[in-house]
Amino acid sequence: MRTAVEVIVEEVRDHSADTASFTTELLRRYNDPSPGVNIELLLADAKTPAQFVETVTTVLAAARIPARMIRGVILQDQQRRVEPTPWLEVHDGDRWRYFSPNTGALISGLYIPHWDFILQTAARGLEVTGLGYLGVDIVFDRDRGPLILEMNARPGLNIQIANCTGLSTRIDRIDEIFDPEAYPA
Repeated sequence: MRTAVEVIVEEVRDHSADTASFTTELLRRYNDPSPGVNIELLLADAKTPAQFVETVTTVLAAARIPARMIRGVILQDQQRRVEPTPWLEVHDGDRWRYFSPNTGALISGLYIPHWDFILQTAARGLEVTGLGYLGVDIVFDRDRGPLILEMNARPGLNIQIANCTGLSTRIDRIDEIFDPEAYPA
C-alpha cells in the first residue's frame, strides 16, 4: 500500500520535466479548490501559511528535492508595516530558486536599487554619530533615490526576531562592502 505522499509524488512527476516544473505543478495542485484526497489529507493540519509550506517541503523531500521554508516580505508603496511571509526555496541542482506558495510562480531574486550604497550609508551613519549600535531607516524617493529617514540610537529588534535572524549576518555583509574612502567626510 502506497502512502499519500508517494501517490502525490508519482502523479506530479508524470506532469513535470524538471525540479522547477515539479514544484510549480505540486503547488498548483495544493492550491486547487478541489485538490484530491491525498493532498487534503496532508493539508488537514496545515492551519497557517507556514504549516502549508512545511507540508509542501515534506512532499518535495519524498521526491528527493531539497527544499526549505524561508521568510520574506512583500513590498508595497506607502506600507508602514511588513509581516514576514513564508516562501518556498527549492534547490534545482545548481542553485536555489524561490516559489510563491500561493501561486506556484517561480520568483526571481528581488533587486533593490542602490543596495550597496544603502548599506554603505547605514555604516557611515554609525561612523558619523559615534554610536556603537545604530538603526537606520531608509526610504526610497521616486526622484531622489534612497534617503535616510531617521537614525535610532536604540532601535527595536522586532524585525530580527520576526525573521529569526540576528544582526551578525547583516553586519558581516556591511563590513564586506563598506569602503570608507568611497565616501569621505
